[in-house]
Amino acid sequence: MDSIVDPQIAREYGIEVPAYKRQKTNTEDAGAHEPLTREQSAAAAKAFADENPLPLRLSRGVKVISFGVPAKTATTSTDLVMVGFRSRWTDGESRVVFENRIEETDSGVSYNVYAIDKLEGKALRYCLAKGSSPDDVWTKIADRQRHLLHKDKKTSEDGAPTSPGGNKISPLDMILRRSSSMSDIWGLERFGFVDLSCLKAIEGQPGVEESSYLYVNQRHGWVQESVNLRKKLAQRGKRLQTKPSTKSGEVQKRAVEEKVIHRLMDTVLKKVCSAHERYEARISKQKERNKQKELRRQEKDRWV
Repeated sequence: MDSIVDPQIAREYGIEVPAYKRQKTNTEDAGAHEPLTREQSAAAAKAFADENPLPLRLSRGVKVISFGVPAKTATTSTDLVMVGFRSRWTDGESRVVFENRIEETDSGVSYNVYAIDKLEGKALRYCLAKGSSPDDVWTKIADRQRHLLHKDKKTSEDGAPTSPGGNKISPLDMILRRSSSMSDIWGLERFGFVDLSCLKAIEGQPGVEESSYLYVNQRHGWVQESVNLRKKLAQRGKRLQTKPSTKSGEVQKRAVEEKVIHRLMDTVLKKVCSAHERYEARISKQKERNKQKELRRQEKDRWV
């Protein structure tokens, strides 16, 4: 977009139009990070968590309703696994609520997805699938839905959909048939683990400081963490989203130029007002001189 302010005109009125500076990307800003101490990192994480309490609304319609506590066995120095973590999102087509959970079993940590559906005024909860990671569990759900939809294309029977055995389809399969396509779903995204505000808030939960986990600020810092997330999202054709929406470059550029226009108009008005005042002053002085001149002429005529 061409500038809406002529720099030459602005300079004639003593105003310098600032050159628009393109915002740096996170990749460009990711300079050398100076690691913080564990105490400093913990304090920063707790402060962020206090400012972002539950329920925490994230991008892509995900809402965190429980942060959980660090898993003793699954948590490592770089992976913080929170048992009891729960997040939800609502499918726009079926209005079914999908709830992601991290639960601990005898065999270890399990990533589970539940479907909450309302039938005859009652909210019914079904376990859709269990997996070893967010990606694993949501891949299973997407594969199951794809199988059902593929089978439906080959079926032309009337009445309720049936399974190969002839029995009525299960409530879970009915939910998947009604729901939007899940082929493009990424597990980390649906759990909320690609949202920096979620990851930061998790670090500030009780029990994290006593675990073996190293805070992000103890390692590479949140700028680099954001860069890493962007790369993962780009591999899946997605973009990193944040709750506070930022202005685009063109909008920012126009905002800067609008401020310059206002300054330019103010300067022009001041100069016009000043010129008018000087003109009025000259006219007033001229009238006074003419008046004095006329008085002197009259006085002279009186003595002649």
